Amino acid sequence: MKYNEIAISTNTITSDLISDLLISLGSEGTSIIDPSDIEFVKQNDVTWDFIDNNLLKETDVIVKGFFNEVNESLIADINKGLIQIKDNCGWDVGKLTISTKVIEEDFLSTWKKFYVPIEINNI
Repeated sequence: MKYNEIAISTNTITSDLISDLLISLGSEGTSIIDPSDIEFVKQNDVTWDFIDNNLLKETDVIVKGFFNEVNESLIADINKGLIQIKDNCGWDVGKLTISTKVIEEDFLSTWKKFYVPIEINNI
């Protein structure tokens, strides 16, 4: 299946606002990749069975939205929404850079390559 991904760099405090913006503009779903979440896990001895090492290199929070179609009108609406967020927030909202890419992947099967069984004693 083919998806269009729009990724916006920001910071932790603004990430939910940007996620909401993308959903309000028709995103089928969003993903927030926040390096502070990984730091929290490392500091609190929480065990995850997989962390993508590429995420450890990021310093910005990346909010991704997934759309069936991306056109100039959508990008213009996103830019307009980002300007409103920046103008109405009383804090630093981060870089707000936008990148797009096409993803052709079978999401129904892709998760399987990251699934790792956990052995629990002899059960």
